[in-house]
Amino acid sequence: MTQPRPCGCKGCRTCLICETQYGADKYKIQLEFDKTKSYVYCPFCNKAWPGWDADIYKQHPNHNGTPIEYPGVYIQLDFITEEEENVLMKNIDEVPWDISQSGRRKQNYGPKTNFKKMKINAGSFDGFPAFSKFLQDRRSLLVFYGEPRYHWEHCVLREDISSRRVCIAYREFTPPYMQNGCHEEAGNLIRQAKTFWDHKVKYQIQT
Repeated sequence: MTQPRPCGCKGCRTCLICETQYGADKYKIQLEFDKTKSYVYCPFCNKAWPGWDADIYKQHPNHNGTPIEYPGVYIQLDFITEEEENVLMKNIDEVPWDISQSGRRKQNYGPKTNFKKMKINAGSFDGFPAFSKFLQDRRSLLVFYGEPRYHWEHCVLREDISSRRVCIAYREFTPPYMQNGCHEEAGNLIRQAKTFWDHKVKYQIQT
């Protein structure tokens, strides 16, 4: 079943909906991991410790085994309050969600990027919803830089998801799009990125 499905999945990509309701379970990608060679990153000591259970970091500082250095990852736990989270999610859900080929729902606000051709297109980019401004002013939950961002693959395992998961991702321009870079003109989109609009007005939401 490789044709588009109501959930949005395409090709070999699948989700729980199309696997259980549309017969796509046989196309589910099976990943085999050697759990004996896995490590869990601890944001308190900034080291990766042997193990598979994602809650290993909660044992800090009483870890077991020999850790490895894993530069290029920064995690700030509880970077927003529970009240801020509730308000943010309420506003996000007031904006229409689009389906993607992976079956996930998404909202895109930034300029369009073609990673294969290494090109950027402003498209209809007009800034970000005002309810997200405090995130750009305050801190990030998880920051990838250096090797983890450019030389490592990463994924979120389905078995680690026990409830709704919403990811808000920000990407910064690389050197070619910054000042004095070969694509500096395209990088001027940074000015537009400082524009914040009222989502209730744009989507005509009744208050």
